[in-house]
Amino acid sequence: MRMMAHLIFNTVFRNLSKNI
Repeated sequence: MRMMAHLIFNTVFRNLSKNI
């Protein structure tokens, strides 16, 4: 479960970086 959360967080962070 922790790995999944980390993956989601990474994806969100990457999306944010792309948005900026």
